[in-house]
Amino acid sequence: MKLNNLFPTLLSALVFFCSICLVEVATAQLSVGIEGGYNKNYLITNNANRAFTNYLPMNGFSVGVPLQYEIADWFAIEADPTYVQKNYGQQRSAFFVGVYQQNKNAYVQLPIMGHFMFGG
Repeated sequence: MKLNNLFPTLLSALVFFCSICLVEVATAQLSVGIEGGYNKNYLITNNANRAFTNYLPMNGFSVGVPLQYEIADWFAIEADPTYVQKNYGQQRSAFFVGVYQQNKNAYVQLPIMGHFMFGG
């Protein structure tokens, strides 16, 4: 295995290890985090009127910043502004070889939640 292929793996393992070891317990009214993920989207539709047409999945991602504000010991509110990208492609075959389309859809969402906490 070449060294340049090994470096990203070692770097990600080091970051993971440091993030686990450096966790501290904190009590605060405002909590801020980051979340993200990968998705693979495709369109399911009836394309009977479009001969030689295939819909292909494409890669996308989502990134969010959850914010939680604790009002009381038993109640908190949370907002999670998130950017989501969902993509899919369309490819034609037979007589239409070379005709394609790529759709890149981006969304911003802002769910607002209330948290009720029970127990000790």
